[in-house]
Amino acid sequence: MKLLYSQMSDKEKEKYRSWHPNCAICGHVARSIDHDHETDVVRGALCQRCNSRIGSLECALRLPKGRGFQSLAGDLHRAYAQTGAMNLSRFTDDFPYLGITEDEFIHRLAAVHTLLTRRFIYWTEITSVTLSSDTLWQKVGPLTEEQAQRTLSRLQDPASVPPHLQITMTLEPDDGIDSPVPRTLGFSYHTPGAIQYRIELRRNQESSIGLSTDFQKKCEAYVRDVVPILLSRALTAAQIHAADVWLKSVPKNKNELRDAIGDWYSPRWVDIAVQIALEDLGDNLPNPKWASFTRARFHWQELCAYWNSHRQGSI
Repeated sequence: MKLLYSQMSDKEKEKYRSWHPNCAICGHVARSIDHDHETDVVRGALCQRCNSRIGSLECALRLPKGRGFQSLAGDLHRAYAQTGAMNLSRFTDDFPYLGITEDEFIHRLAAVHTLLTRRFIYWTEITSVTLSSDTLWQKVGPLTEEQAQRTLSRLQDPASVPPHLQITMTLEPDDGIDSPVPRTLGFSYHTPGAIQYRIELRRNQESSIGLSTDFQKKCEAYVRDVVPILLSRALTAAQIHAADVWLKSVPKNKNELRDAIGDWYSPRWVDIAVQIALEDLGDNLPNPKWASFTRARFHWQELCAYWNSHRQGSI
């Protein structure tokens, strides 16, 4: 008899977890009951890290109902859009659990990707106000690839566009929705100096309300704990360009990479450091809830400090 997740009471879920104490994929402590979101059928019990990863894989195989793909699912689609390939080595044990092969997963993801036929570009001026659902975007499209590249070049030219801009190019389905905000699959760009400008805005804002010391501490944590993680391995060209889109060439050595990383808090470099820390630590996390990238990113200072304190031991 197949169990349906929506019909299980809290007591039944607790009992199921007691019957399945170990993650069905990695064998660590199971904390979540996994189910197929299309059929509602329970598949097994997983640790939070594996459950999050499985959820991301499945999100990549369907168009999002909201604004965009879940973070990791979006990463897979962006990689496929840019290179026609994806690094799926970290999911080797996941495909048998889902009952599909790696080739079948790629075929299904590609089928979803073929639905993203409309290309738009959105842009908004960077201010001291954080981007939110209330942010007003300007938009142009649908565009051909050539038109999109010309528009990006124009928007990124500081001679013709004085304001610092946050720019997003999207691939969207032809479903009749005229969205006022970026949706489905987005690729982020900035005008030159925009990231540094945002940092300065944040710094001035914090200084005006007496929080400059907090920003300074964030920068100190960035140098002390994030930089060593970034320098602990050879980063790919894709990672480096994702973190600093204005680098004209990939750093040739650690000294050049260190210069590119800088000493100011940079959210994109922190994103990469958090991903590396999660890969290195596995289930050895300060808090099991941080297996989710979103939660780990929120606690980046504690996570990165933990990575550094354990780099000689368990990593």
